[in-house]
Amino acid sequence: MEWPRPAKGTHLFMLDDEAVLYSQQQQELYSFNTGATMIWCCLELGNTLPETTGMLSGALRCSPDAARARIETQLAQWKALGDLAGSGRPKPAPRPQTREIALPGPKPELPPLCEKPGMVERRYRLLGTTVRVCYQSEEEAAWVHPIVAHLETAEADFEKTVSIMAVGEGHGIYVDGRPYGKCSGLHRIAPYAKAALWQVGVSSRQYFLHLHAGVVSDGQSLILLPAPSGRGKSTLTAGLIRAGYQYFSDEAALLEEGNFHTIPVPLSLCVKSGACARLAPLYPELAQLAAHERPDRKLVRYMPPPARSLPKDLEKSLPVRRIIFPCYDPDADTTLQSLSKADALARLLDQCLAVPLDLTYERVAALVRWIASVKTHELTMSSLDKALELVGPPSGP
Repeated sequence: MEWPRPAKGTHLFMLDDEAVLYSQQQQELYSFNTGATMIWCCLELGNTLPETTGMLSGALRCSPDAARARIETQLAQWKALGDLAGSGRPKPAPRPQTREIALPGPKPELPPLCEKPGMVERRYRLLGTTVRVCYQSEEEAAWVHPIVAHLETAEADFEKTVSIMAVGEGHGIYVDGRPYGKCSGLHRIAPYAKAALWQVGVSSRQYFLHLHAGVVSDGQSLILLPAPSGRGKSTLTAGLIRAGYQYFSDEAALLEEGNFHTIPVPLSLCVKSGACARLAPLYPELAQLAAHERPDRKLVRYMPPPARSLPKDLEKSLPVRRIIFPCYDPDADTTLQSLSKADALARLLDQCLAVPLDLTYERVAALVRWIASVKTHELTMSSLDKALELVGPPSGP
C-alpha cells in the first residue's frame, strides 16, 4: 500500500494520551483515541509502514496483522475525510458570517404587519438586547408574558420589536415587521414568541460556539450540561437550581472567544410531559402551569426559574469549571464517571449548533487548552436525587 502524508493545514493537538486533529481546509475537528494518535504521529514523523505496524502492535499488545488491519482502516477513513495529502475531498463552502434571524421552518405566509391601536406593550431584556413585545390582545399576553415575565425591564429604549397579531383565525408573529411564525390556537403562540426573543438576542451577540446545553452556576463558575433532547438535561438543570445553583439556561450556552466564558440565557425551563412526574416532588407548581404545543406537536410546560435562582447580573459571563454530559436511562444505575478530554471535546462539539467564526489554528489551540483545564464527566441517571448527590452542592456563595 502507498504510505501517505498528512494533508496541508492539518494539526494534531495532544490531550493526555489521546488527541484532536484540526483540518484548516475542511474546518473540522476529529477526536483521536490512543491508537489513532500513534498512527498519525508516525505519519508526521515519516515512519514507514513496517515501523508503524511494529510500534502499534507493541503499544496495543496485538498481532502485527491486527495492527496493520487497523492502520489500513484508519488511513481509509482519513482519506475519505480529506485529511491525507492528495485525498481530494472538496473544500467546504465558506461559513456564512451574517447573523440573520432564522425562521422556525418555512417562511410563513402572513399579511403585512399593521399594528392596531391599544396594543399591550411589554419590554424584555435578554443577552443585552431590549425587545419590545406588542400583543394585540390581553389573551395573547396571558399566554406569553408569564413565561418571560422574569426578563421584563423598565427600560424605555429598545432595539427590536416582536409583534403578536391575530391573523384570520390564527396568530402571526413578526420580528421588526417581518413574518417570523404563524400558528393556530393561543396554546401554540408561546413557543414561537420564546424562539423569537431568543433569536433576536443571539443575533446581536458575539460568541464562538453555540452549544445545546443546560448551564448552572455556583456564583463564581459554571457547570455545562450538554446533551441531545430527551437525555434529561432540563430535568437535571431544574434539580440543580432547586439544590441551590443559580440558573443560566436549560438549553443554550454561548461560549465566548478566548476565555470561553458563558453569559446567562435564563429563558423559562422547557419541561416535557415525561419529565413532569420526575420534577413534581421538587416543583409541585408544575401541575398548574399551562400546556403549550410546540411546532413539533410536543406538549411542554414552561417553568419560570425561581427568582432566587437568577444571577444578580444577567449580563455578566462566568468561566466554566465542569462539563457533565447527562444521559437519562431508567434501567441503569446512577453513576458519575470521568471522561477523557478528547472524548469530552468530541461530545461537546456534537452538541454545537453554530460556529459563526472560522476555525483557525489559534482558536482551536485555545479550545484545546480550555477543555484540558476543566473537569469532564458523564452522568448516567435513573434517579434524580442520586444524580444531585453525585454532582454535589454549589461550592460558591
